[in-house]
Amino acid sequence: MKVAGIIAEYNPFHDGHAYQIRKTKELTGADYVVIVMSGNFVQRGLPAVMEKHLRTEAALLHGADAVFELPVPAATGGASYFARGAVALLSALGVVDYLSFGCETDDLTLLTRTAEFLLDEPAAYQADFQQFMKAGFSYPLARKEALFKHLGAECASLVDTPNNTLAIEYLKEIKRLNSQMIPIAVKRLGNYHDATLNVNNIENDDSKNRYISATAFRNALETGDSYAVLRNSISSDLYDFYQPHYNKSFPIFPNDFSLVLGHTLLSLPAENNCFDCSEDLYRRIYRMRKEFTSYEEFCQMVHTKQFPLATVQRSILHCILGLKNDAAVFPAYLPLLGFRKDSGALLSEIKESGTLPLLAKPADGKKIFATDSAEYAQWNTTLRSDYLYRLVQSQRFANIFPTPEKAGIVLLPNEK
Repeated sequence: MKVAGIIAEYNPFHDGHAYQIRKTKELTGADYVVIVMSGNFVQRGLPAVMEKHLRTEAALLHGADAVFELPVPAATGGASYFARGAVALLSALGVVDYLSFGCETDDLTLLTRTAEFLLDEPAAYQADFQQFMKAGFSYPLARKEALFKHLGAECASLVDTPNNTLAIEYLKEIKRLNSQMIPIAVKRLGNYHDATLNVNNIENDDSKNRYISATAFRNALETGDSYAVLRNSISSDLYDFYQPHYNKSFPIFPNDFSLVLGHTLLSLPAENNCFDCSEDLYRRIYRMRKEFTSYEEFCQMVHTKQFPLATVQRSILHCILGLKNDAAVFPAYLPLLGFRKDSGALLSEIKESGTLPLLAKPADGKKIFATDSAEYAQWNTTLRSDYLYRLVQSQRFANIFPTPEKAGIVLLPNEK
């Protein structure tokens, strides 16, 4: 049995993601593809535009065999936390042979060289990095300048793009964990940083730019007059899959959480105990809390050259979710979101070879995990974040959604 793993957010799942699954199978000859996916909140520090079960189903319908959920602190943390939790979860499944990731380059030699250098972080590099930080550079820019000085322009340019940055973090974690997973770099097709839709009909477009970005997809949902604006930009099967759920369970946007954030800020303690949030940033959030008007405006207000927007969003989200400094990014159990029935052999092998307990029903966490255990704490964090998402979702669409315990998992029938 050959198994490939993919780490993803699928916010939302689109045709480029389906391409990566197909390409991964082609490059590895894998019998199964397992996804480790963010839940209802994502790495940019924002709510997912669609809830996790809908995104899970989309992945399973397009080639994935099983989907597991990344712990909330890892899913909403910076790139290093995200990679650490995700690679550890794939490793804990005990069956994954390959780690496939989409990035702007497929030069694995260049990515590996940069990753190994950053994992070791020589003293000279650290000194230069600190010098750039003291000069007022943001963390990403200070790292880029220090890398340029030590490895040259080619390696330094890798950290300009988010997917290359994550690829480097994945490679670091593979080495740190002494994992036997073989990395596979899949070069992304299309303009993955374009915020607008492709005007060509995807069904008749054979160019490498035919796949829209997740950003363009989300922006179209937020600014478009109707769902039909997506008709030419995503494949017909995805269009038909999402359509019955449009304006019934999605889209969800950051400003939908404005009242939640406003209440959080009013009760914010003066002392910082917020996960992945620096003292300086926390003080700025605390000082500006009474100027709050809306979620997105407040994030923009707090954002400065020193504090990149994504960093601000993550810290604010961690305040909302009540994630403390001791939040665990490493998985304490294997939270199954969904699988295909014809992949039963894969699940059986995970049960046999996995190094952590498998949780196939969210409601069972209360029964099988001791209340003072790490498993229970992580399960409870996920549950609380899902309840919050459900609350906002219910208010936006004036609908009642299943509680997280009753939502269950996505189970796709055998293919005919």
